[in-house]
Amino acid sequence: MYDANYPERLKAAYLINSSFYFTILWSVIKPFLSAETAKKIKIFGKDGWQEELQKDIGDDILPDYLGGKVMDPHAIHGGPIPAKYYAHRDRKSFSKLPGVKRLVVNRRSKENIKLEVDQPGSNIEWDFDIKNRDISFSLIYEDPENEAEDGEEIVPKQRVDTIVASESGIVKCEKPGTYVLQFDNSFSWMHNKIIYYYASVVNPNDIIHEDED
Repeated sequence: MYDANYPERLKAAYLINSSFYFTILWSVIKPFLSAETAKKIKIFGKDGWQEELQKDIGDDILPDYLGGKVMDPHAIHGGPIPAKYYAHRDRKSFSKLPGVKRLVVNRRSKENIKLEVDQPGSNIEWDFDIKNRDISFSLIYEDPENEAEDGEEIVPKQRVDTIVASESGIVKCEKPGTYVLQFDNSFSWMHNKIIYYYASVVNPNDIIHEDED
């Protein structure tokens, strides 16, 4: 869901001192990009790029070697990132957290985790990690008066991966009933998916509000 909510991560890209051969390559690649993405990529030869950077970014922010006015002797440009700053995705640690359960979703199938909500205003909380590939995830409310229907999607179905971080969420339930966390792998013809998940219902009296000490 992180990727779905933040699809456009590129604001602008500047290629400076590009060669003649790259210009030819770009003319081949450009038609395959969306117009919105292509206009964010600006390509320059040896001239013209400093003026463009100053216009788009501002010379009061740009360092002097890029045509700006900033001269900071303490700035360190480039170099390797120290290992202590690396981020690690330790899936083994997540799977061993209290309350975390293991779920196998076979190829061409789906699995439902049902949660019973007794009190309006309760929260449903979930957190899950996919061991391999991705899964379609949704939260569905089953209306007891319309059991024949598929239910109301509270969180619409969308493909999720957890390469960067586990997928977590909270939903406030306006009405009591059965809520279903659905993991749908019906799109996959070959691969079973292993999910480690935690899910709970928090009653209104147990919800901690930010304005409380």
